[in-house]
Amino acid sequence: MIQGTVLITGATSGIGEAYARHFASKGHDLILTGRRRDKLNRLQKELSGAFRIGVRLVFADFTRMEDIGKIVDIIRKEDRIEVLVNNAGFGNKKPFGEGGLEEQTAMILAHELASARFAHAVLPGMRRRKKGAIINVASMAAFMPSSIDSMYCATKSFLLTFSESLHMRFRKSGIRIQALCPGFIKTDFHARLGPQPRGMKDNGLIKWQDPASVVKTSIGYLKRDIPVCVPGFWYRVVLALVRFMPRGFYYRFAGKY
Repeated sequence: MIQGTVLITGATSGIGEAYARHFASKGHDLILTGRRRDKLNRLQKELSGAFRIGVRLVFADFTRMEDIGKIVDIIRKEDRIEVLVNNAGFGNKKPFGEGGLEEQTAMILAHELASARFAHAVLPGMRRRKKGAIINVASMAAFMPSSIDSMYCATKSFLLTFSESLHMRFRKSGIRIQALCPGFIKTDFHARLGPQPRGMKDNGLIKWQDPASVVKTSIGYLKRDIPVCVPGFWYRVVLALVRFMPRGFYYRFAGKY
């Protein structure tokens, strides 16, 4: 569908790694960012050898302004990035108001500011070439406020609205914009917050998904230029229920979790 270099942030595991494998299999050169050198180095060796592509690694922490600026400079110098996947992010074990503020506000840098700056940097080249794609990895949390994940939900809601707005702005320009809003996925993200992979079993409203299947759904939506992608029939049902549920009832129901 799209030719050229693909930049994927947070590519060390999970969704980011799954996107890297997908685009590598299509013959795209990659620029991958992350914080864990050992995992990125192994992924680089595997993908470059298996698919005969160029894989450039950039070790970066997007809670640091200088690292965000480093990626912006790379985007501007590269000038041939045709797919940007804003996937880097993290969760917080402590609710807002408990513990320090630094980790909470760091989400604004990593989820919102970094994504916005990278999108702003790639758009001039995409507009000039009249093609390209930006995928912002949000979450079902973008639709569902939580009493314990206030900042996470808020930043993911930003990515959703940001993506929809960009879609409206560029939908006739050849540039495709998507907000990917998955539910629970079997990745290191959730493992670091509590459940271990062996404990990731379906339970009530929680249905676990595989990163590769989520990415496959995302690419399918991208081809059809659908700006909001919620992978999995179950999560689309949940979203419909949440949207039609009286807000007061939702606050009482969701506030228990």
